[in-house]
Amino acid sequence: MTYQDRARAIGIALAACLISLGLMSLPPAAHADEDSNRSKSQRLIQSFTPYERAMYYKQQGKFAEAIEILEPMAAQGKGFEMAQLSLGQCYIATGAAATPPEAGHDALIKGTKWILAASDAGLPAAQVQLVHMMLDGGHFKVEPAAAGMWYLIWKRNPARLQTGTTDLDPTTLRKLQTSLTPEDWRQAQADAAAHH
Repeated sequence: MTYQDRARAIGIALAACLISLGLMSLPPAAHADEDSNRSKSQRLIQSFTPYERAMYYKQQGKFAEAIEILEPMAAQGKGFEMAQLSLGQCYIATGAAATPPEAGHDALIKGTKWILAASDAGLPAAQVQLVHMMLDGGHFKVEPAAAGMWYLIWKRNPARLQTGTTDLDPTTLRKLQTSLTPEDWRQAQADAAAHH
């Protein structure tokens, strides 16, 4: 073995060792592929409508980015109820993940207000969300009568039939039936009747 062959073999062995230890970067082609994929992804995101982009960010857990897009949409009011619901969900997810928990209080309040706005405007999905929030608790106070009220409002909402939904899922229905006392149902019916 010549000196050059031995030097080449040592160089190859050293490079293999450095790669396995993570001390040597990937070949330029790998970086180029990564950059190419990133720019394709960015171009795809830019081709989305603002609402689609917000939903993409929401799905990715990038709530701050989604909120930034959804806030001006939701503020337009009538016709933007889905943006209001999505904005509320983003705020609630942000508040729920905050540490310490007290730091998320304002986000939870804002989220609830947006979901209430969408519910009051007649969006069935927002009304169902409120049923779950009032029934399941978690970051919210369990309020069975309020859950019953939103269920009754949702039941009389003709817009829910456009989605082909005739009732809530069996688990939620069972929870409503077992959580609400007769007094809770009376209160729920009175509140639902008084709701515009």
